[in-house]
Amino acid sequence: MTLVKRLLLVVALLGPMLCAVPAIAAASSAVASTEAPLPPDALIPEWAFILGKATTFELASSAMEAGLFVAFFGGGGGAAGTVFAVTLVSAFGIYVLHEMAWEAVLPPTADRADPTIVAERAITYRVLSLARSFIAGSYLGNAHAGASAAFAVAVSIADTGLFVAHDLTFARLRRWLAE
Repeated sequence: MTLVKRLLLVVALLGPMLCAVPAIAAASSAVASTEAPLPPDALIPEWAFILGKATTFELASSAMEAGLFVAFFGGGGGAAGTVFAVTLVSAFGIYVLHEMAWEAVLPPTADRADPTIVAERAITYRVLSLARSFIAGSYLGNAHAGASAAFAVAVSIADTGLFVAHDLTFARLRRWLAE
């Protein structure tokens, strides 16, 4: 892999995580500095809920993606570990930014378990994550566009089901905590 490709890989896969750090800090200070009370369902700060949600989702998603990577491109445990680590870091940043954007536009009273909201969230996340999976397949799998696209589609199908189940679980958790 050439130096240019390696640099592009680092930017594409680690960039979202680096972008998330200032956003998390800004959200943290915004919550701390607000004079208005938190909405009734915010028993924990929103940024902490988002980080917990992102962590649980990305651990499961990255393990699934690493398994699919080995199935598509081979390489065994060493490749799976590398893919898991790179996917966890890059997808975590994308997930956190996605969650923060949705929380900014949804009113506090919105039912996050509403099937329409869950579907819209799944679609917007999938668009962001599809490109990341394609890049991972291309660079880490050293594959041509067709194999990378097939890998990205397989990840998208499996990951969308996981996303919907996870999103509904956390929407119900949020509702349960508010009771």
